[in-house]
Amino acid sequence: MTQLTSIDDLLEQMVALGASDLHVTVGSPPAYRIRGHIVRAEGFEPFAADDTRALSPFLATRYPALVRSPSLNISRRLRPAAMIS
Repeated sequence: MTQLTSIDDLLEQMVALGASDLHVTVGSPPAYRIRGHIVRAEGFEPFAADDTRALSPFLATRYPALVRSPSLNISRRLRPAAMIS
């Protein structure tokens, strides 16, 4: 199975695939929205709660609502030419 070092790994793959969204949900492997369809990232087991928290510690500190809410919509700039939202 694929090992992640940070959420940036998934975001970089998202840009490469031309996806508009990244879905990270406890109990499911990560998935992308590509041309309106949800496509699961290959090589991943379903994420446990600890897996989702470990993806990127900055999310919990910058977006405390993430800890309290089942869903959060954020954006992150990877490089000047690619905006992830």
